[in-house]
Amino acid sequence: MVFKSQLLTDDRNNNEHTAIEAAAGLNRRQFLRRVGLSAGAGLLITQNMTQSLASDAIEKNHSMQLTKDDLPTALLDERSSSQPSLTQTRCITPTIETRLFASSNVGGSDDRNQLALERMACAGFNVNNPTITNRQYLRFAGTDSQRASDLQNLATGAIAAPKLLLGVRGGYGAMRILPMIDWLTLGRIMQERGTILAGFSDVTAIQCALLAEGDMSSLAAPMLYSEFGKTVPDQVSCRQFVEALTNPNLVIDISDASLTSPNLPSILTSAEPKAITGTIWGGNLSVVSALAGSEYLPRMDGGIVFLEDVGEQPYRIERML
Repeated sequence: MVFKSQLLTDDRNNNEHTAIEAAAGLNRRQFLRRVGLSAGAGLLITQNMTQSLASDAIEKNHSMQLTKDDLPTALLDERSSSQPSLTQTRCITPTIETRLFASSNVGGSDDRNQLALERMACAGFNVNNPTITNRQYLRFAGTDSQRASDLQNLATGAIAAPKLLLGVRGGYGAMRILPMIDWLTLGRIMQERGTILAGFSDVTAIQCALLAEGDMSSLAAPMLYSEFGKTVPDQVSCRQFVEALTNPNLVIDISDASLTSPNLPSILTSAEPKAITGTIWGGNLSVVSALAGSEYLPRMDGGIVFLEDVGEQPYRIERML
């Protein structure tokens, strides 16, 4: 599991306040375009990869197509002044064999994609198909058949399964390619090779289909464009992501429930430890609800469901639930 936190600091400058106030009354897409996707420098810090992901600033791009997985990025503060560049950072040799899959929207910024690729290489990820980030068809990261081939080629054996299959970004489009993939064979090959598929947001459709049809687990985790290309990647998410990939005996401990939420279920807040067992499944609420009635929605007996979403109105969340 990857715990994601967003911290809004109090040291915003007057210009940022002015921009936000001026955006009042706009719809979500207009608001995000008004604020813009600023870019600076960020760090991914792990026990063995200190300062491994950092970079210089990239330019703002106000014309890109924004989706829900861009929302946290658009609201982050600019924090570029105190962070080191890659030339000042001690990188490590890439050893984690990584292959990208682009199942949804195209990334809106080439600079952001390049920044993310550089950060991952510095942190030890050997990405063997970086040019996939340049692929585009309309709003998507390629045609349906191109996007399906990212995974189907692994099922047919045309491409060897890597250690990590990392989603490029979310948005929309993954649901369109579900019937084009042999999930049963893909799941078997991934189990044999120990391959981990990682992503969130629209990639939930891929993850649910993989579990329902291929009996194979995956990781709810940061993605290339959506997280590693941010101005400031979330350190908790990135650190736990690398830990989950490199530690076969990973245990996540919540020693004090008040550190996460004072309103957690009593099973997590009681002083007396209690154990629950089950398959964790779920993902983006919008995607999970849209899979209802299809063969791609997992049907867990005694499972533990987790749901995430962002930028939705309360009535829409209630309807989807």
